[in-house]
Amino acid sequence: FGLDVAQLAGAARRRDEIVAYVEAHIEQGPVLEAEDRALGVVSAIAAQYRFRAVVGGVAGHAGTMAMHLRRDALAAAAEMVLAIETIGGGGPGDLVATVGRMAVRPGVPNVVPGEVAFTIDIRAGADATRDRAADAVRRALGGIAARRGVSLELELQQDLPATPCDGGLTALMGQAVRTATGEDAPRVLVSGAGHDAMVMARLAPMSMLFLRCAGGVSHHPAEAVRAADVELALRAMTDFIERYERQGP
Repeated sequence: FGLDVAQLAGAARRRDEIVAYVEAHIEQGPVLEAEDRALGVVSAIAAQYRFRAVVGGVAGHAGTMAMHLRRDALAAAAEMVLAIETIGGGGPGDLVATVGRMAVRPGVPNVVPGEVAFTIDIRAGADATRDRAADAVRRALGGIAARRGVSLELELQQDLPATPCDGGLTALMGQAVRTATGEDAPRVLVSGAGHDAMVMARLAPMSMLFLRCAGGVSHHPAEAVRAADVELALRAMTDFIERYERQGP
């Protein structure tokens, strides 16, 4: 494209050049579609923790290792996954907890698993909610490990604090959504996914608008939005900018 990578730093924006950052994005979740709403107003981008857990047991022959003498790393990890799911489902609606990857060793049919490594992803709209859930996960997994006679290692690999949207901009976005959709009150959501707005919030006040997407699917060929929803989003964004211009920073 005729660009010079050496000039990349010259593209940086200064704080005094930006009055606000506004981003429209698909929800990447099913809430708006389930509630038959075209648009939603984002209140914050979720805080995130990501851990790597390693459960150490004792590998043994599947035919000769008596059940009551086993220290099965996979059975312990399976109980831990269910505990994580329970904790994630037992908090406020913006709290989620996910085990997305698991590796079992030695990974052969006739051997009791001796080691299991898996990921834990915990997110919530507020740091305190995320932290309480993480503490509950640590306690639950530690208890399971002790009861089953296996070892447990937890390594924190990612720690991202919550990024609240600017209160004044969020109120303006809510007014714009009400005007565009005719709803009495807009749906307010926490974004569980990360966005560019997380970074831009370091430079300027930010706000986000969500659009309904089919099945909550994103980053996939099945990702889709309705043309009518895009039109409403354009109206809301235009109205937001006009309101902001009249009100001023």
